[in-house]
Amino acid sequence: MFCKAHGGGKRCQADGCSKSAPGGALFCKAHRGGKRWQADDCSTSAEGNTMFCVAHGGGKRCQADGCIKSAEGSTMFCKARGGGKRCQADGCSKSAEGSTLFCVAHGGGKRCQVDGCSKSAEGSTMFCVAHGGGKRCQADGCSKSAIGSTMFCVAHGGGKRCQADGCSKSARGSTMFCIAHGGGKCCEVDGCSKSAEGSTMLCKAHGGGKRCQADGC
Repeated sequence: MFCKAHGGGKRCQADGCSKSAPGGALFCKAHRGGKRWQADDCSTSAEGNTMFCVAHGGGKRCQADGCIKSAEGSTMFCKARGGGKRCQADGCSKSAEGSTLFCVAHGGGKRCQVDGCSKSAEGSTMFCVAHGGGKRCQADGCSKSAIGSTMFCVAHGGGKRCQADGCSKSARGSTMFCIAHGGGKCCEVDGCSKSAEGSTMLCKAHGGGKRCQADGC
């Protein structure tokens, strides 16, 4: 006389598992129960009443015009468009990470397991990028972090590349160009088109970037 969340229905038969078994299956989704997607080499569970896993278009899709991402939780939109749980920090509207109530910036999601480090753990690893977490560059002898959806670090061609003709440098920030071709943050001083330095909003000439710590310098 109980719902699935409180122990009702069929339970997974895998040793030590008490999750619900879907439909006529003997196991939960994590133990390969329920419908499976039939794409070559894909063994992920099919979502909802569809025949596909999330990665192959199954489950609910975001209802925003032109978006094909998966809708999050009980909402009708993807994370980027406000779907799913939102961060509970005052004034923050970012998506809450994992089973937590906060976004990455406010401490949500998995954290790096290195003592004294509070950064977010990357991907399926237990460490932040600085401590070896996330994807690593596949170039021989390189242990740097792989950028974006690529398999290489910036130095070995990973990440977005500048779209200027003949340029193979890395594109900066959310732009499509390298610093030399106008990409990245620009100095906020009126009339200045130089690149802003580091975490500042100014170019070097206007005081941006790190400054010398010597007295009087």
